[in-house]
Amino acid sequence: MLRNTDTIILDYFLCFVNSKAIKWQKGGSLVYEKIKKLADERGISIYDLEKKAGLKNGAIGKWRKSSPTITSLQKVADALEVPITKLVEKE
Repeated sequence: MLRNTDTIILDYFLCFVNSKAIKWQKGGSLVYEKIKKLADERGISIYDLEKKAGLKNGAIGKWRKSSPTITSLQKVADALEVPITKLVEKE
């Protein structure tokens, strides 16, 4: 679980990353695409990932056109058992 200071730092990091083209690529979010790829590699549907992460149905799909909150992104990272940076780093 992230501490408050970690959350603030990570939130600024995500804003920076999103401003450097990780957010949009031909109508889709790279963050969403990374999550989809990791879920597929683990044999988990987006629907099941949302349930495992404690998110509402359709929440991750909305990230195709908008940025997730840091809290939601951390929940997904925890559900996928990866560090949150894995979801936002450039390949």
